[in-house]
Parts: sequence; structure tokens; C-alpha cells
Amino acid sequence: MSGRPLTHERPLLLRLPVDRLRRLLPLAMSLTCVGLLLWMFWGRLPTVLQTVASASVPTLGLAAAFYLLSLYVLAMRMRYVFRVFAIEQSSNRYFLYTLIGLFFSNFLPTAMGGDLLKASYAAGYTDRLAEAFTATFVDRGLGVLGIMVIGSAALSFHPTLHADGTLVWLAPALVVGFVAVAAACHVDRWTHWGISRVERFSLANRVRLPEILRAGLQLMRAPRTLVLTAVLTLLSQVIASLCLWATAESLGIHEGFVVYLVVLPAMTVASMVPSINGVGVREATLVALLYGVVPEEQALALALVFYGLALVCSGLGGVVFLFRKPLGLRLSPRLVARFTRDS
Repeated sequence: MSGRPLTHERPLLLRLPVDRLRRLLPLAMSLTCVGLLLWMFWGRLPTVLQTVASASVPTLGLAAAFYLLSLYVLAMRMRYVFRVFAIEQSSNRYFLYTLIGLFFSNFLPTAMGGDLLKASYAAGYTDRLAEAFTATFVDRGLGVLGIMVIGSAALSFHPTLHADGTLVWLAPALVVGFVAVAAACHVDRWTHWGISRVERFSLANRVRLPEILRAGLQLMRAPRTLVLTAVLTLLSQVIASLCLWATAESLGIHEGFVVYLVVLPAMTVASMVPSINGVGVREATLVALLYGVVPEEQALALALVFYGLALVCSGLGGVVFLFRKPLGLRLSPRLVARFTRDS
């Protein structure tokens, strides 16, 4: 009896600091980056604000159109990925789900992230909530891989960042590695062996890693879908880079499109660092990547206007959410039942 309280208290005592750190780390990261930017630009803030105020509204409208078009292309990719898991809906509906997920990610600090909410609406008329969550995870993974390939491939064209050329081979290496993994996924003996080894770990089973691997295996064995998702990922990044380019043009920053094709993937990857929706991290990354290419004041103004543009466009997701019933959108019945039971 004397040892029993100790065994129960120790995991609790260990868990409390971890949970607290997990909540404080994003805030600390954003505050650190924002504080660093304020320290660097405090005396130049009037110049930054003047640059922001000089933005051309018609050109910003073009940038917003590019932004929404890139989201629609991602919705098309989402449709093909979900089709592998027998969840079939139109690209227009997936576009609405994407807008809702983006709105919740940017504006509302809910316990359910934007991706999870997007998956919940995608499974709205089915009982395949687990498959929808897994498909969303796989879709995000394909997007991250695509960002890395595109960014590293364009690195050789960057005017200042490819001085030694050591990363030029990163894109071909990633593509070759992905093709090799896709080929290995067609060998049942190897895949069964690998998944069985993963199933031995309790932590892997707790986060449903074997299920995610089986889901990814289904996608890897659908070569037509793989090619389509790769093409759509490339297309969405090109269009999103056009959005950043148009935003820069609206501020009077006239640089080649290839610069933004390199900068945007790196900025996107940096935004994945634990922070408050990438605030501070995204702006600091853009200033660093454009160092020596454009004046620092213009780089910070570009980061602020680009983020503001993204917020305005994601605000459309709030409008879609308000009219979700007339639009015929609904959450997964299993998720609704779970929330009702918990409340």
C-alpha cells in the first residue's frame, strides 16, 4: 500500500510539466520572434508601415485570387487522396472543408485543430471518421514532401542562398527515395514485416501508427493517384508562389518569380515550428530569406501584408461555417455522438 501512491503520483508529476511546456512553447516561440523583429526594426517601423500603406489594392486582389486558387488545387488533391479510402465527394465540397479548417486554425484556438475539423466534415455523411483522419494525415504528409522537393529544386536558382551548391541534389535524392519506397510498398513480404515490427511498440499502437502505415500503403499502391497528387502539389505551390509574388508587386518590390518559388516553401516549413499559428516565425523567416535580395523594411512589410491577406481569405471559412447547414455540410455522426456523450 505504501508504494501505490508513489506509482500513481510520479506519472502525474511528470505529465504536468510536459503539458505545461507543450502549451507554453508555442507562445514562447512566437513572442521571441516578434520581440526580435521589434528590436531589429523599432527605429524603422515608420518605413515599414509606410510601405504597407502604399500597397496597390487591385494587385492585392490578384494575389487573393491566386491564394484561393491554390487552396482549390489543394482541395482537388484532398479529393483524390480521400477517394483511395472510399470517401468520395466533389472538389467544391473539399474546398469548403479546407476553408473551414483554415478559419479554425487561424482564428479560433480550439482543442480540435483545423485539419481534424476538415476531416470531420469530410466524413460528415459516412461513418468512416478514422479513415478520414488518416487520409487527412496522409494528405498533409504528401504536401510537406512536395514543399521540400520544390523548395530544394528551386534553390539552385536563388540569387544568394545557393553559393556552395551543396543542396542542389536534395530534390533528386528525395524523389529517388520516394520512388524507392513506393516500389518497396508493392512487396507484401517487406510491408508485412515492417508493420509487424511497428505493432510491437505500445506507443506506436497508441497513436495508431500501424493504421496510418496501412493507409499510406493503400496510397502507395495507387500509382495514378500518386502522380495526380504530385502534380497538384506542384501546381498549388506554383500558384501560392504567384500569390507571394503579386503581394510583393503590390508593394513595389520587383524581383523575379523564382525567388518567391524558393522562399515560400521554406517559409511554409518554418511555420510548422511550434508557435501561435506561425506568428513571428513566418515573418522572421521571410526577412532572413530575402536578406541581400530586397531591403529589410520591404521584406518585413511583405511578410505582414502576406499574412494579412491569408487571414482575410481564411475569414471566408467563417462565412462558410455560418452557412454550413444551407450548404449541406455536417460533422461526422460518430463525432457528434461522442461530443454529445461527453457533454
